Amino acid sequence: MKKVNRYAKVDFNPLLPIMEGIHNGEGRLMDGLLALWAKQTDKSAPLEFRAVFVAFAMKKGYCKAWAGQIARDAGFRVRAERSDKGGTKDKPKDKPASGKGVTPQQLAHMAKGLDAKGIKTLIGLLVAM
Repeated sequence: MKKVNRYAKVDFNPLLPIMEGIHNGEGRLMDGLLALWAKQTDKSAPLEFRAVFVAFAMKKGYCKAWAGQIARDAGFRVRAERSDKGGTKDKPKDKPASGKGVTPQQLAHMAKGLDAKGIKTLIGLLVAM
């Protein structure tokens, strides 16, 4: 049975002027944010700069997710947390290191996130091994 998309024929073209206006507005905001960054003498902490911008935007009533997305789009794509922080060394890796097999613990960890169809596929793959 072929799935039919009920909304495939909707004409979204009337939204284009609104979308372009929002995009251009965010573009100017990103340009301004980058200009402020360029004026900073100490550029060693872009994540801190981004956090301060997001806090400023939130104080002015803007959404945290929106302000964070603007900062990311402007190029402040710094990971929020280090991989060695908070005991992550004890968690099993989802992907095996290259050239090494998958451990039973890793398989169990991966299987926890699968639905019934995914588990059935995993069992079939294990049997085929």
